Amino acid sequence: MTTSVWALLNGPYKLPWAAVNSHLVLGMLGYLWLIATKAYFMSDKQPAIFGLAMSGLMFMLSIVNRCVAAGGGTQVDRYGANIFGLLSTYVSLLFKSATRDSLRLHALELVAAVLFIVSTISYSKFVINQLQN
Repeated sequence: MTTSVWALLNGPYKLPWAAVNSHLVLGMLGYLWLIATKAYFMSDKQPAIFGLAMSGLMFMLSIVNRCVAAGGGTQVDRYGANIFGLLSTYVSLLFKSATRDSLRLHALELVAAVLFIVSTISYSKFVINQLQN
């Protein structure tokens, strides 16, 4: 039994809760970034189209930033002061969890990391190539 929901989320469910919040934020960032770049390239590289998508992204991030900063209601009871603090907490918890078994990464964690790196490099090359054409 715990004294509050926050005690539960900050105790045994700290990593899952940080993961859910972080993946929500990263999903929003990634989705709107893809929409913005696709719209930019499909509209004959009109910066206004990219700006519209980015303004939506900034508005969503400002709302999420306020919620992360509010956390459990106090300066101590939160996962970070902003989105970067949340992501930092998540990466720290994830690293601790992944290395708990004598520095042995689990197969899905390794596959996820490799997919992330390969996809990021591939998409970066695509964007650079599109900007050069």
